[in-house]
Order: sequence, then C-alpha cells, then structure tokens
Amino acid sequence: MNEKKACPEKNTLDMEIIESGYTILDERWHYENECNPFSRLYFVKRGSGYLREGEKEIRLSGGYVYLIPADCEFSYGCSELEKIFFHISLTTAEKYELFSGLKKIYSLPFSKAETDELFECYFSDNYMDFLRLKAILYRTAARFSKEYNFPPEPIKKYSETVEKTMRFIQENVRINLSVKEVSKELFISE
Repeated sequence: MNEKKACPEKNTLDMEIIESGYTILDERWHYENECNPFSRLYFVKRGSGYLREGEKEIRLSGGYVYLIPADCEFSYGCSELEKIFFHISLTTAEKYELFSGLKKIYSLPFSKAETDELFECYFSDNYMDFLRLKAILYRTAARFSKEYNFPPEPIKKYSETVEKTMRFIQENVRINLSVKEVSKELFISE
C-alpha cells in the first residue's frame, strides 16, 4: 500500500473574514492610495468602476470577482456599483498572509449561477449556508491561485527571531506567558 499524507502545517491554512458587506455605491465611493494588511475580494453584481494600481487601471464590471492582495497599494472609484465584498486574511501556521507580496490586482469571471449562490448564502441566517459561503471564498481563492500561478508558498518577511518568538508563543498559548519568560527562553533581551 502506497499512502501519501498532507503536510500537517498545510492543515493550518486559515481564512478569517475580517469584514464583509453588501453595498450599492455611487461616485462618492472613491479613495486614493489604499493599502491594507488583509486581502480583499470584490464580487461585482452590476455597474462599473475602477481599481488602480500604479499606472494600471482595472475596470470593475458585473460578472467578475476581483482580488486585491494584502499590502497592495491601490486606488478605487465608480459611477454606480453593486457588490459584496470580503476583507479576508488567509494565513499559514506561521501567520504569513498567503497573498501578501503579490502586489497586483487580479480578476476572474464569476457566473450568474455563482453570483446567485453567493448572494443566497450571504443573506441567509443558516449556519450551513455560511459554511457554503466560506467554501465559495476558499474555492475563489484557489481559482485565483491556479489561474495566475501564485507562488506555492507565501512570501516570508519575518526575521528569524520573530519567527522563533511566534512559534514559541503558539506552542505555549495555553500558558500565561510574560515578555520576560519569552525573552529568557529565546535568549533575547526584553
């Protein structure tokens, strides 16, 4: 028997929905040079607008979903736009944001059937529909990753000391740790 198991650390990939909303926007929806530590998914039902990263402008239109990765600087605006948005954080066990460092806005078509399912789940009070909604978000993130050939691992940006500190705290999360105890264990100053 030849058995292959998934890496345990891959099992810790977690999606947190930081904020979400359904909105109908007009020309007052406008901002220059936004940058956030979380990623955004915009599911546009109808209307038009734009996302701008540097000199490149991406047109927003119905029937598409847009991914704005964490730490990507962008501007936005519209004339009229109906959408559901999600501010999400997809993190690994080491707390790396999976999409951070991509620095580009991405788009994919999103069918009417997919949009209808998303809206149905979003407005439901049923926990099973919330489970379906989260599955849609995971599936959408996976589609972006496959379509645009994202790096298989997140771009790591923590120093070795910070990584060791985070790992130690995560391994001892049930213990009431102090800064003094952590620094002593890792042989670093407070």
